[in-house]
Amino acid sequence: MHLCAPGEEQDLKDELARVFPASQHAEYSPGWLQSELTAEDSIREPVLGFARQVLPYARLIEAESISQWARQVVDFAIERGDVRPDASTDAGPWRLHVFGIPVPGGSAGPRRTALVAKRIDEELLERRRRLARRRTADTAAAWSVEESLLQVGLVSATQGYLSWASPALRGLVRHVLSRYPGGETPLPERNLEAPSRAFAKLVEAQAHFGRSIAPGEVCVDLGSSPGGWAYVALEQGARVIAVDRSPLAPAMMKHPKLEFHQGDAFRFTPASRVDWLLCDVAAFPQKTLAMLKEWLVARRCLRFVVTVKFRGREDYPIVGEFAALLAPHAGEYSIRRLASNKNEVTVMGELI
Repeated sequence: MHLCAPGEEQDLKDELARVFPASQHAEYSPGWLQSELTAEDSIREPVLGFARQVLPYARLIEAESISQWARQVVDFAIERGDVRPDASTDAGPWRLHVFGIPVPGGSAGPRRTALVAKRIDEELLERRRRLARRRTADTAAAWSVEESLLQVGLVSATQGYLSWASPALRGLVRHVLSRYPGGETPLPERNLEAPSRAFAKLVEAQAHFGRSIAPGEVCVDLGSSPGGWAYVALEQGARVIAVDRSPLAPAMMKHPKLEFHQGDAFRFTPASRVDWLLCDVAAFPQKTLAMLKEWLVARRCLRFVVTVKFRGREDYPIVGEFAALLAPHAGEYSIRRLASNKNEVTVMGELI
């Protein structure tokens, strides 16, 4: 099962057909798409820009009450995560995600999922205390090497999916799998001091990617004006080299850690390798692809967050070209339509 924002089902379905061409894909419910993968497609490491979350090998369940939900989930957790395959020792750590996709008039909203999660906790303590003790408390913490993920996705009050991703399976889908339940990263609060609302995209990208700009790091911000992304980096203690034809907001231009270069952002080359490439330029996606390729091949940065802006749906297949570019150059990477994005996706990663 793959999740997307309600209303984007066709975009995700088209993307799934491009990434898994030998398989069948169908909309199951608003925000939920079911993929019946062939053996050939099931071994691919997918990169999907329009998927918020993936539930590999999902199992459909029906439950008439909160208690039934909890019993079936705990049965599933015991079956998959109680002991190692050789039955000699306990399995490793695991985390639990319980979520739904809120839709108008739906019955799988936050209140229902919270009640199910609470009852699962109680059932675990009653039946498998040692399994409960191995559960990761922070549902969005950085993954540990041996950690598994149990997802409980409610489609409605009485129907949903269970999915258990072992460490190996989690690695196979790592470019799509989110550390946040249902793939919903926390959105930043409105910031009146930021020069533009674009700041939210960089904040959300860092949360999703699990890497944050650190004090003392150097960032190049291409197409920086009026300075929303530079503002975030400076607030986090970084030094920013901002490049644009137009100056940034007056308060930004006075910042002691900001270095401004006036000119074409896509022609700029730093004097030495920087920690972060940041780019939120309104450019044709082919031009953004060429720029990112130049930076990655020349190894001008260690990490990158780049927005790819589309003119229309006809540009969406270029996501696959970005994925092909990242594979040989980046270790951890993701392409994702963030909640803060409009008709665009955000490409983020870290060089090998």
